[in-house]
Amino acid sequence: MFTPSIDISVRIKAPAELIWQALVDEDLRELWWADSEFKIKRGAKITARSLRPGKKKPRITSGNITKIDAPEELHFTWKTKAGDFETNVVLVVVQQKDKKSKVRVLEQGFPRGDYAEIHVAKYRDGWREHLLQLQELFEDGPGRKLATNSLKHS
Repeated sequence: MFTPSIDISVRIKAPAELIWQALVDEDLRELWWADSEFKIKRGAKITARSLRPGKKKPRITSGNITKIDAPEELHFTWKTKAGDFETNVVLVVVQQKDKKSKVRVLEQGFPRGDYAEIHVAKYRDGWREHLLQLQELFEDGPGRKLATNSLKHS
């Protein structure tokens, strides 16, 4: 039976502390997840916008930060304004793995039924795009120099 959830991860050649900074610092986050807005504070509102093919207005997903376990875990809940489904629970985990960091996103709360796989696929594609942009920030983008210097001193 299909369980409507997401479990996606990426490994990035950068220290976990820098990856965490890229998640929680608004200026750095703008470089890889530009359509999101949130302060790193428990209870703070989180909002993300995503373009929808063939639609004039983006999909707006919003919720609240529920737990912060810096520098490893960020927990939040959110749902679309249109009320496509109930509130989803999201966990972002950043872990050091030798010379690379692992960033893992788990999301659950998608509806079961005929369109569950479609909803999950759309959200997974969105997370995949953001995680690849985060990876590029450190491996091919402006974060590369910062990551390289940090790795040399560790």
